[in-house]
Amino acid sequence: MRQQLRQQRRRVGNRFVQQLALLATLLCFLVSAALTTPTPAGAAPNRVYGVTIQGVVNQLTADHIVRVLNEAEREHGAVLLVTIDSPGGVDSAIRRITQAFLAARIPVVVYVGPEPQAEALSGAMFITLAGHVAAMAPDAVIGAALPAGLAERASPEEREQRMANALQVAATTAEARGRNVDATVDAVRAEEVLSADVAAADGIIDQVAPSVPLLLEHIDGLEVRTAAGTTTLDTREAPIRWMTLTLRERVAQVITNPNVAYLLFSTGVLLLIIAVYASAHLLAGIPAIVALATAIIAFGNLPTSWVGLGLLTAGALLFIVELYTPKVGLPGAAGVICYLIGSFTLYQPVRQESPFAPVVRVTPWLAVGTVSFFVVALLLILRSLFRARRTALASTAATLIGRTGVVVRPLDPIGTVLVADQEWAATSTEAPLGEGSPVRVTGSEDGMLRVTPLPPEAAESNSREEAHPGSRAP
Repeated sequence: MRQQLRQQRRRVGNRFVQQLALLATLLCFLVSAALTTPTPAGAAPNRVYGVTIQGVVNQLTADHIVRVLNEAEREHGAVLLVTIDSPGGVDSAIRRITQAFLAARIPVVVYVGPEPQAEALSGAMFITLAGHVAAMAPDAVIGAALPAGLAERASPEEREQRMANALQVAATTAEARGRNVDATVDAVRAEEVLSADVAAADGIIDQVAPSVPLLLEHIDGLEVRTAAGTTTLDTREAPIRWMTLTLRERVAQVITNPNVAYLLFSTGVLLLIIAVYASAHLLAGIPAIVALATAIIAFGNLPTSWVGLGLLTAGALLFIVELYTPKVGLPGAAGVICYLIGSFTLYQPVRQESPFAPVVRVTPWLAVGTVSFFVVALLLILRSLFRARRTALASTAATLIGRTGVVVRPLDPIGTVLVADQEWAATSTEAPLGEGSPVRVTGSEDGMLRVTPLPPEAAESNSREEAHPGSRAP
C-alpha cells in the first residue's frame, strides 16, 4: 500500500513540477531578455555622468553609486548627475553614499526627480543634501528624516538618541555645502515633509527645475568647491552619459524590491511543499533552495523584521505538516494565519535601529493574494493526496476479501476490525458487533471493508488453519 501511495504521489507531483518548470523557463527567458537589452551609446563624448537612485537604498545601491562616481572621476568627468526618488534606506548604505559625495573630486548634482511626484525622504534626504548642488522638481518633496511610526516602536530615550544622530548628520552636511544649517536642522527636528518651493526658500536646497536639461542650464557657470578645489560648472547643453547597471546590479536591484523578495520567498516555499509532496523530487527541490536562498540575500539588504520572517517560516513548516495529517486540520489553518501575519510584518522591525530607515511594506493585495494562492494550492495537493490514499487503500483492501479477523472497535454499523495484522475501517449489515467478534471480509468500497460475523466454530477452524496452514487437508 505504501509503495502504491508513493507512486501515485510521484505521478501527481510530476505533473505539478512539469507545469512549474515550464512557467519558470518562460519567466527566465523574459527576465534574460529584459536584462540583456542593449543600452544605446551616446553620440558624442560625454562629460556629465548620470546615475539614478530609485526605491529603497541598500548596499547594492551604494556599490553602484560609488562605482559610477569612481569611474567619472577616473575619466575626468565634469559633473556627476544623480536623480533620486527614494523613501530612504539602510543606515550603512546611506552613510557610505553621503560620505562618497562629500569627498568627491568632481561636482555632484543631486536632483529629486525627474518624475513629478518624486520624493527624497528619510535617509534619501541626506543623500540629496550631500550633493554640491541640491535640486528638486517643482512637485517633488523632501524631508521626514525619521521613519514613520518610530515613536510607537522606540522608547523616548532611543528616539532622542536617533534624533540627535540625524540632527548631527543634517547639520554637518548642510554646513559642508554652505546651506542654511538652522533651517535644515529645524526641518529634521520637526520631521517635516517640505515642498520644493519651501525647501528652496528656506535655503535647504539650491535649485527648482522642471527637467534635467533646464537644471543643467540653470546651474551653468555656478562655482562649487570639491575635494580637488573650486570648479566652475559648464553644463549648458552638456551631453549626459547615463551609467547603466551591470547585469549583476540589475538582478540585485530586482530581487531587493520588497515585493519581489517576498514573492521569491513564497515561491521557494511553494516549490518546497511540492518537493515534499512529490517524495523529494529534485526538479522541484533545487529551485526551491535557490529561490529561498535568493530571498534571504534580498532580506539582508532590506529593513527586514526577523520576527515577521520567523512567522513566514513557521507558516511554511505548518503547511508541510498538513501534508502528513489524515485530513484537513489545525496545522493548515495555523499556517495560513502565521503566513498572513508574517506577510504584513515582514518589513516592520520590532526594534528600529536606524534613523534613516525607509517605510516599506509588502503590498496588501499581494500579501492577501499570495496567501489565498497558498490555500488553493494546498487544498489541491491535499485533494490529490487523499485521492491517492483512497486508491491505494482500495487496491489493498480488495486483496483481503475472504480473510477473517476480529472486531477491535464495535461496529454499529461502522467500526474497526483487525485483519492481516492491520486495522481497517469496516461496516456490517448485521451490526451491531461487539469488540472481539470474529468476522469475515466479504467486500470493500473506497478502502472500507464490508464484513459478516462468523459463528464460533468457523472462527476456531479459521484460526487453526491460519496458525498451521500446512495442516489443511489436500
